[in-house]
Amino acid sequence: MPVRRCLRPRQPQPVRLIPEVSRSTIAVRSRGETLRARCGWMRGTRDEMRQRMTTDDRSRPAEDPQSFSNVDDVTRITQLVLRERQGRDRGWWDQMTDTYWPDSKVRLSWYDGDGPGFVAGSQKQTEHGDTAVHHMFAPVVNVRGSKAHVEVSASTWSTLEVHGSPVYVNAGIRLNYRVERRQGEWRILSLDPIYEYSTLTPALPGQAIEIPADELAQYRTSYAALAWSLAQLGVPPSNDDMGDDRPDEVAAFYAQIHEWLDN
Repeated sequence: MPVRRCLRPRQPQPVRLIPEVSRSTIAVRSRGETLRARCGWMRGTRDEMRQRMTTDDRSRPAEDPQSFSNVDDVTRITQLVLRERQGRDRGWWDQMTDTYWPDSKVRLSWYDGDGPGFVAGSQKQTEHGDTAVHHMFAPVVNVRGSKAHVEVSASTWSTLEVHGSPVYVNAGIRLNYRVERRQGEWRILSLDPIYEYSTLTPALPGQAIEIPADELAQYRTSYAALAWSLAQLGVPPSNDDMGDDRPDEVAAFYAQIHEWLDN
């Protein structure tokens, strides 16, 4: 007879309970470790963090804290220059006059004189049918005490008749205002445009404009079309206005503005 072996029953092994971890939990933990690794520069004392942030900001352009210290002045100055252009375009000459100091200075392609004289010249042009509309962009205002500099990018639009056909005259400019506060009132002290470009386009699609090249060649590239159109109206244009085709003169002008603000 075969011999049977008596096998001792195995003792049950203790069961280890492993908490269930979902894949989403693992993913969150992984992203958290990555986030902490990326934000490691934030660990440290407050002084160390401040030093790191100061070092990182060195490449940013410096801002003048005084430019934003008085929001009311910035608002008044912004409205001042916008009201000046509105009065010019709408023919509201009293409103336009009130924006200039009597001893102000205006230098344009067709005018060089004081502010009140500029208003009178604008009114005379309008009476002769020479009207222009200005589309203004957001002004940049820099206030220093009782002085301020405002630069506004703008485009001008007017009409002209060339060989019996209507033509649009467009120009891109940057209007630079020096503004001064006297006895609590802000008014314009000077206006200097920087010309960027000018164009002539037919008012009616399908038409062409024929202008001899030598007539345009005598004017600066930054405002040749505008100067030519003024000449057709009998207004002798200046050839010495500031324009982007003379960057050294523009840079010197900005330097003078900054010096005026600081003194």
